[in-house]
Amino acid sequence: MLSIRFKLFGLGSKHKNHTLFLGVLIGVLLSIRGPAPASVTFSDGTFLNANWSATKVIDTTDGQAATFSAGQVASGGNPGAYRQTTLNWYYDGVYAGFSQGIWVAELDDNAIYNPSVSGAISSLSFSMDGLLVGTNNEAGVGESLLAFQNGTYYLGPSSYFPMSPGAWVTDASSGLGSGAFTALSGSSHPDFSGVGGPIEFGYVAATDGAAGGALQCYNTVGTDNWSVTVIVQ
Repeated sequence: MLSIRFKLFGLGSKHKNHTLFLGVLIGVLLSIRGPAPASVTFSDGTFLNANWSATKVIDTTDGQAATFSAGQVASGGNPGAYRQTTLNWYYDGVYAGFSQGIWVAELDDNAIYNPSVSGAISSLSFSMDGLLVGTNNEAGVGESLLAFQNGTYYLGPSSYFPMSPGAWVTDASSGLGSGAFTALSGSSHPDFSGVGGPIEFGYVAATDGAAGGALQCYNTVGTDNWSVTVIVQ
């Protein structure tokens, strides 16, 4: 048990003595407990085109001919502006899991954290709103948190939308360590340690499969209120 005893001269007031004692005691206890972990938050609810980049990272369709478009839409978000992505591909009528699909990596150029400069990452939390804007097929479509480090894309927790257009839905998760992210090609994880390289955050818009025979397919999804918080060790 911590015991602090002192005698204050010259104040002539028990109230002042008690107030000063309490202040010193709180200061000592805080110094023992240590500061709370720092955090850095990246967020976007406007999605200016200049701040985001998009790259097709997986295309398992015949001839890898799938295409996409992505950009800001001024209204219709949750609320206001949001980011919209349309995935286009030709389904050949043969469904085999993820054999017919396209994945697009979308990165926020302002959401970059460097563990080797700013400190090792203890964990991450994220939240984003999603909407299935339109579709002409029964393929699964969803979004996932994404981390990009040293030329490798790492996929985080995934969320799939309902199969019919409707209301915005929120996907959120916390306490995500490095192991919650896996390389799109391989099984490695990002380096959250104090020697890790810069990490850029964003999300993946993805679709796979279809039904009903050969079909020129599209899925259009919306993203709003995207946020990632880095908890520093």
